Amino acid sequence: MASIYHYTDLNALFSIVHNKELWASDTEFLNDATEIKHAIKMLLNKVDPANKYDSVNSDLFESLEILKDALARKYLRLPSIPANIHKKLGLESVPQIISFSTEADSLYMWRNYARENGVCIEFDEDKLLLEPKEPEPYRFGITPVVEEVIYGDVFPDSLFLQIQNSLKSIKDLAELENYVFFELTHLLAKVKHGAFSLENEKRLVLRTTSCLLTQNIRVGAQHAVPYIVFPFSLDSIISITVGPSPFKRRNIIALDRWKNTPRGLTAHIDIRESAIPYV
Repeated sequence: MASIYHYTDLNALFSIVHNKELWASDTEFLNDATEIKHAIKMLLNKVDPANKYDSVNSDLFESLEILKDALARKYLRLPSIPANIHKKLGLESVPQIISFSTEADSLYMWRNYARENGVCIEFDEDKLLLEPKEPEPYRFGITPVVEEVIYGDVFPDSLFLQIQNSLKSIKDLAELENYVFFELTHLLAKVKHGAFSLENEKRLVLRTTSCLLTQNIRVGAQHAVPYIVFPFSLDSIISITVGPSPFKRRNIIALDRWKNTPRGLTAHIDIRESAIPYV
């Protein structure tokens, strides 16, 4: 059994438990404004060093078109190709992400993701990925897997070799387009800027086959965030740790009472206290 940890606040905790749902956010609306695009920039530096790609001011679809063009020229020996604008409707190609950490009690994570009203939910990784008892409301295009994030400012050699091997079997532009917008995009979602390395993130990368029908929207801290729902069984929750706060003891007492109502569904969850003093 491997444990993974999701930092959030009390309001989100009660929503997660009562609805038995985690929300996977669209990658273009995460805290890192260059999510996936940072990986594209590093990959382009290997494939086409002369490329002047701007990861900050390009949207994800434009970025993928630039990458597809560079790969087509290098590996298929094709001239520059026009952007395929219809792909802007292909939201099913956008990975949706649920973020976890391998750190059970991290001051960095408390400060950035949980604040004074924060909790850290410990999940059993294997149980989280089991089919829930209720029917899944959506079909996921790729089998859900929790993967470790790779941090850095140079594209990882192991992933580059994997990409090169995949490209060897691609014969035409249509095959390349499918590869870039689906398989490769999913792979790039595992790579992040080195500035975020203290998160020690593991992420569940999802993609639906009918995103236009299933995407919801929530209000984030500063802007609206599209998301899809990932249902899970409450059996996968091991513990809830109450974070540093002037009211930590009150929250622990309240959660101890709450977990037994209704008895049986959440009674197995261990309520813990962060070892980090309030700052």
